[in-house]
Amino acid sequence: GVLDAKHIPYIYVDADIAGLNRMAYYGTDSYQGGRLGARLLLARLPEQSDLLVAKIRHRGSVASTQGANRRRGFVSYLQEHGFGGRMHEVELHLSDAEHNRKVLDSLMADCPDIRGAVTFNSSCHILGEYFRQSGNEAMRVVGYDLTERNVKLLNEGYVQCLIAQHPELQGYCGVKALSRHLLLDEKVPSVNLFPIDVLFKENISYYHNLSNLISI
Repeated sequence: GVLDAKHIPYIYVDADIAGLNRMAYYGTDSYQGGRLGARLLLARLPEQSDLLVAKIRHRGSVASTQGANRRRGFVSYLQEHGFGGRMHEVELHLSDAEHNRKVLDSLMADCPDIRGAVTFNSSCHILGEYFRQSGNEAMRVVGYDLTERNVKLLNEGYVQCLIAQHPELQGYCGVKALSRHLLLDEKVPSVNLFPIDVLFKENISYYHNLSNLISI
């Protein structure tokens, strides 16, 4: 609103917000990212398995546009593919391990058919760490983003796969486009979508190598 009123160009990176006059968006299709998360989570799960969906709050935060879009895509995939189990949603807190343990202990005791779990932000390490501490090696956990803790649990086997998107390259392309617009009056497409990458412990090291090889 303020930038629009002052006719200052701006670019969104990682998450797009509808209804504003941004010059361009660099990132992934978060709705399709949610559908992909559902597909990966359901793979190899027994029929009629229940799912845990964790909404992980940062202190004072509200749900992100990206997370909401991922959830919509996730649910749409379940509906289209005849998901026959139940989806249990809980709210966890980023910095309150005791609260999280109590909530998850209660849920797992009440819902023993839960076989898969997902978060729609970068905090799936909270789920992976809980299942590591409880000794539940059979739980299938899918998460987003290559934070250090997420990658550690991926390599240990308590997160089965991570969905990634090269955020550093998104940021670089966004700054480059804005600079060239201001200096050279170049126009760029309004929507610039990046690949959605699926990483397992067997291929994550090569993904890091690719990041190092990209010259920016």
